[in-house]
Amino acid sequence: MLKNLICALILLTEIAIWPVWSHAGAIAVASAGSSVVPKFGIVVGYKTVAEAEKAAIDKCMANGGANCRVVGKFERCGAIAASDVAFGIGVGSSGRLARNKALSVCGSVECQVLDNACEDY
Repeated sequence: MLKNLICALILLTEIAIWPVWSHAGAIAVASAGSSVVPKFGIVVGYKTVAEAEKAAIDKCMANGGANCRVVGKFERCGAIAASDVAFGIGVGSSGRLARNKALSVCGSVECQVLDNACEDY
């Protein structure tokens, strides 16, 4: 009994000190201006969702966007696709899944993937 208790305490100690790594990502887009194709920012690899959201907004603004807002959050992969009439975002466990979802959400045969980001871990 004592041996089991000691093993359980060791296991709990190891779990408590094991580093928790987060791979937060986010996609931000600017308010539509004269074009449907948005200015955007996509990032991944941040420790918290809040850090990823801020970085995506900052990147969107650096790309010329105004009134940028977060439209998607992800842990593994994210993508954005657009055409002249629509845009869509997608997230998934792989870049291919995220890109396919973004194209599907975009909904036009003219949509093309503008960018994608994946965290490798």
